[in-house]
Amino acid sequence: MHLPLKPIKKLIVNGPYRFCRNPLILGMIVYYFGLTVWFGSFYALFLFSIFIASFILYMRYVKEGILEDKFGDEYVKYREKTPFLIPRLKFKDKK
Repeated sequence: MHLPLKPIKKLIVNGPYRFCRNPLILGMIVYYFGLTVWFGSFYALFLFSIFIASFILYMRYVKEGILEDKFGDEYVKYREKTPFLIPRLKFKDKK
């Protein structure tokens, strides 16, 4: 069962969400990976890896199912064109 504090009413596909579907998770990964490197702890890196893997699995298989049920084809189209976590780099051609 999913009980958000503020239920999602509209699918947001602009801002950082136009680059990847989970920009907050990407930021959290970068932040906590930086901390584990800074502390230089193998144990912290191990715990970080377990936490991030479980969080990604939850987002991929539970949360995305909820969003697909709620928004239907709109979410499916968004999911098809937007990467899950790692943004694609797009360069404009110079004319």
